[in-house]
Parts: sequence; C-alpha cells; structure tokens
Amino acid sequence: MAPSQPPPKAVNDDPPFTLLTSTGRASYPSSSTHQCAFMASIMGEFDNCVLRALNSAYRHSFTTPPSRDAADLLRYSLTICSMIAAHHDWEENSYFPALDALAGQPGILASNIVEHHEFEDGLTAFQAYCEATTGDGFSGEEFRARMRAFAPPLERHLSGEPETFYRLRELGSGALLEVYREQEKIALAKGDMWLIMPLVLRCEDKTYDIDGRKEHTHAFPWILPYLAHYIFSWRYARLWRFNPCDFWGNPLKLKGE
Repeated sequence: MAPSQPPPKAVNDDPPFTLLTSTGRASYPSSSTHQCAFMASIMGEFDNCVLRALNSAYRHSFTTPPSRDAADLLRYSLTICSMIAAHHDWEENSYFPALDALAGQPGILASNIVEHHEFEDGLTAFQAYCEATTGDGFSGEEFRARMRAFAPPLERHLSGEPETFYRLRELGSGALLEVYREQEKIALAKGDMWLIMPLVLRCEDKTYDIDGRKEHTHAFPWILPYLAHYIFSWRYARLWRFNPCDFWGNPLKLKGE
C-alpha cells in the first residue's frame, strides 16, 4: 500500500501576497542615514500595508457568504483599489516628477511607472467585479481568482519599489527631505481621511520586521490612532472589521483561527 499523503494545504492558509522583509537597506550601508533610506523605508511600510489589506480581504472571502457582509467586503476591497490608484497617480504626476527635477535626470524612477502598467488591467478587472457585484451575488471563488490574476506583477512591483529610492543617494539629503515633505502634504491633501486613515493605520503591524526593525519605526504622532479610532472610523465603520490589525498595530485573528 502506498504511504498516505498529507492533506493538501487549505487555500485560505496561503494568501496570494508575500510581505516585504527588506527595502534593500543592507546593500547600501553608507547611505543608511541618508534621506533616501528613510524614503525607501516609508515606501516599504506602505507597500506592506497594501499587501496586508489585500491578503486580509482574500482570507475573509472564505468565511463571508453572499449577504450584506459580502457587500461590505466588496466595498472594503474597492477602498483598497482606490488607495492604490490614488497612490500611483500621485507618484506618476507629482512625486516622481519632483524627484526627477531635483536629480536633473528625467525618468530616474521611471521603472516603477512601467511596472504600474503590468498589473493595471488585472487590478481594473478586480475593481470592476467589486463594483458590479451585489452582496447577494458574491462569489468568494471568483473574488479570489480575480485577485490572484494580478497578484504576481503587483507583488513584484511593490517588493522592488523601495530599493529604487537608493538611486537618489547622491543627492543632498536636506534637499531630498524638502521635496519629500512637500510631496507628503500633496498626497495627504488628496486623500479621504475617513477612508485612508482607518485603512492604513489598521494595516500596519508593529510586530513585523522589515530591514531587521519593527514596522512603526517611523511612528505616527501618539494621538493619531486615537483620532482614527474614535473619530475617523465611524463613517465607514462596517468596513474596518476586515482590517488585519487594530489601530495600534496589533495583529488580529480571523474568526475560527
């Protein structure tokens, strides 16, 4: 008799995205205190927020039947899609051009824009499914298949993007900081804080290591989680139960885990 085989791994144990553990920092030790290292680190933490949010939506799809809860999961997923689209629009039309101008080298980060187009169609198809589907018509299987379709190119882009900021290591750190601060203001002004703040804060995991350090290295003001929890979370309160962490960066377990 042939030896028995272990049961196949459950799909919901294997979400489609692998989180970043490095931004390339170890390859540039002489630039570890340069502003470009800070920018790479910030980008890596944000990219992990995106991946963590998508993984959480994927895993919740196994336990969410066609219902009002499914409608909430679809809306949560649309919020992630909107955040990705807004982030990339800001990069392509404001952030990267400002860095090009400072460097005097057009297209210094253009490889990232090329990569945006590699997953654009798949992400658009996933977004269209979430927009067109009602809670009662929700199919977890189709939801997951559409997410898996764009997962490889999106993960490839997000995992490599932070290291590209080390191309800026020859620029003056102070001048780079000025550009970063100005662009940060522009990005924040474009976002809907009722959506972005609860989503981003609750997708940061303070127990997770990146570059050998815990996320939240670049700590938010101490009051921000309280503002998000008590003020900014109520408008779309039904969505945030799909987040993988609480407002203070503590990871949460799904029901049944």
